[in-house]
Amino acid sequence: MRVSGLWIGIVGACGLLLSSEKAFACGSLPCAIVQEVQPADGSSNVPLDPELRVRYFGALDEHSVNECGEHLARIRLWSEGAESSLELEGELETWRERASTWLVVKPSEPLLPNTVYRLELNVALGNFACSCEGEWTTLSSFTTGAALDTEDPEFDGVSGLDFGERQMGSSDCGTQDLIPLLPELASANDDFPDVRYNLYVDGVLASPYLKATFANQEGAPEVYLSCGTSALIDATLVEPGSSLELRAVDQSGKESSPKGQVRVPDRCNASPVAESSGGCSVSRTRSGQHCAWLLAMLVVAAAHEARASKRRSLARKTSTPGDSARARSMTLRSSRTLPGQS
Repeated sequence: MRVSGLWIGIVGACGLLLSSEKAFACGSLPCAIVQEVQPADGSSNVPLDPELRVRYFGALDEHSVNECGEHLARIRLWSEGAESSLELEGELETWRERASTWLVVKPSEPLLPNTVYRLELNVALGNFACSCEGEWTTLSSFTTGAALDTEDPEFDGVSGLDFGERQMGSSDCGTQDLIPLLPELASANDDFPDVRYNLYVDGVLASPYLKATFANQEGAPEVYLSCGTSALIDATLVEPGSSLELRAVDQSGKESSPKGQVRVPDRCNASPVAESSGGCSVSRTRSGQHCAWLLAMLVVAAAHEARASKRRSLARKTSTPGDSARARSMTLRSSRTLPGQS
């Protein structure tokens, strides 16, 4: 599920940043964008024992998980012709340093063979996962194959590293000095399509379920060599001298065996390209991503205000004079500044 349409107007919105909005724009979202769903919409020959994965854009803070976690961690699965759905719950795993959260759901029973399934998430306007007030929406339709995935994928590991053009810049959220990093590899072999890759840095899982292109849904790099970055980046940052390892992971969640690590060289002493700056656009390939949090907040706030306006309109139609007086009294009390508020 692509979210490219959400970037329209980001640069203009960023020019309206206020100090309170900056905290939202540069930090964790109380909601999140559904960035990707696996199996992807239109997938076929999906094994009968798949992992169902959802990638949320925006690191969910502790409050959000406590308030809405049971919704964010839940999906519905409809088989073709079924009168009721399977409601399944999984685990949320968040990488706060890059504002990324994955939901992984593993059905306890095999799916039906050669069957079309619809995967639903409880999302709100624009596929924002404000799931406390969302609606069940189909985000993927896929078709199963005829068998379980019983074999681990085969993968020879990383053969080398390639680097892109250095990117330096600044935004409302901080500075960045990055070099796109692309692992060189021969594609893994598996009995089923859509093999992904788990990235390990210094022996620790740093980014799961990467495509072989190592680019996200918008075509931006998923992995960078960091030469000093203070901004929150929706990608994995690797320090010079780190050990990098890839393992193939199939649709059922099985990993290939480890094949050794590659040391990341220090390319940060090379001459950088000219620096760019601005409210949002910090590089040619990363334009808009730092202020996506602000756009999310603006869209979500607009949706909430629309619902609130509708409720107020209905209340006015059915209220009595006494109700109106009480409402005005409550409004006056709620508008007072409490200790600690500004």
